[in-house]
Amino acid sequence: MRTILTCLLLIFASSTYSQSNTCACCTDEYRKFDFWSGNWHVTSNGQVAGTNNIYFIQDSCILMENWVGAGGSTGSSFNFYDKTDKTWNQLWIDNQGNKLNLKGQLDGMSMVLISDPSVNGNNQIVIHKITWTPLDNGDVRQLWESTQDGGKSWNVLFDGNYSKKG
Repeated sequence: MRTILTCLLLIFASSTYSQSNTCACCTDEYRKFDFWSGNWHVTSNGQVAGTNNIYFIQDSCILMENWVGAGGSTGSSFNFYDKTDKTWNQLWIDNQGNKLNLKGQLDGMSMVLISDPSVNGNNQIVIHKITWTPLDNGDVRQLWESTQDGGKSWNVLFDGNYSKKG
């Protein structure tokens, strides 16, 4: 009888352990932005723009960004897939007190995230759009644009190239 109880206990403990170790964020939807993870040198127009370290936290449910700009700016973002509305989301906060909320999806090979309209310092309504595109050589292009006319025209704020460090 003791042997049977011991076997049942081991089976129960084993199944409980395996259930608790399932990866909640390991399905394909959660992996669509993986191409951006890494430790990067960032340039814009051939000039050093900064470095960016992008890695997974919270059992791969969040892609964490830590930016250090060549001019002293810093910022961090949480990037995550929201299964309730099937979108990718980014919350960005920098050392100047700026915040940006973006939402979007993979479009072809590019991740495209767009902000809600907000009012800038000149009392103008602004929408931001950031597009990350993996390149054939392993680099990633980040194109950050804004519009003040509801998307009829876009102004480039940053066009950066990410290349992996060593």
